[in-house]
Amino acid sequence: MRGKLKQLHVAAIVTGCGLIVLSVFLCGCNSHRKRNENVDRNADRNSSARGDPNADKLAAEIDARTWFKAALRYYKEGRYADTVDTCKRIVARKPDHFEAYRRMGIACGKLGRYADEIEAYKKVLALKPDLAETYAAMGVAYHHLGRFEDELAAYKQSVAIKPDFVEGHSVIASACGRRGRFTEAITAYKKVIALTPWEARPHVGIGVAYSSLKQYDLARAAFEKAISINPNGEYAAHARKFMSKLPKQ
Repeated sequence: MRGKLKQLHVAAIVTGCGLIVLSVFLCGCNSHRKRNENVDRNADRNSSARGDPNADKLAAEIDARTWFKAALRYYKEGRYADTVDTCKRIVARKPDHFEAYRRMGIACGKLGRYADEIEAYKKVLALKPDLAETYAAMGVAYHHLGRFEDELAAYKQSVAIKPDFVEGHSVIASACGRRGRFTEAITAYKKVIALTPWEARPHVGIGVAYSSLKQYDLARAAFEKAISINPNGEYAAHARKFMSKLPKQ
């Protein structure tokens, strides 16, 4: 999740005067089929103990554990469609298995099925409403669908739950910057800087926002700060590039 948010934010630096913009292999071999058959047999065997409510509940727990191990293996192997299908089998037996919904959502995102990803995350949040990272992931899915207001609302909910959630503030800043809402972007970047003062990246971002508002002195100060943090780093190079485009003092 963190890598996905960082990618969305980092893919963001552009040329020009300033705005930060946004820039499955199904393997089916005999060994996979045998593993699937083993999972099927285990689940069927576990299901055979049903009769009274307690036995049925226990069987559902055992089935869920068996299938979730399979789902994680499929995901690791890049078999995202199999991951989704397996997670559906889990929640059909155990509707409160929020981790199955979460993994389903992540796999749907890998498949580009963003609407399904969002619906899976909604199921997660109905069961666990305090998961800031899931709100942020849902925001990324909304971004892919071009639903900016829903994207921003999801990001804001993530930081409302977890005020020190750096990635949440970062994606708010980037999302607002992409839409030309620079004052809001600056507010979010200030929160990122307060939480991670050693990072050069947010100083570049806030500098671009200041520049877009023609607040050139503040922009220059932000770019200079980014350079001072890591003079030889990637973001120092970006800062120098943007600073060179500022009006001469």
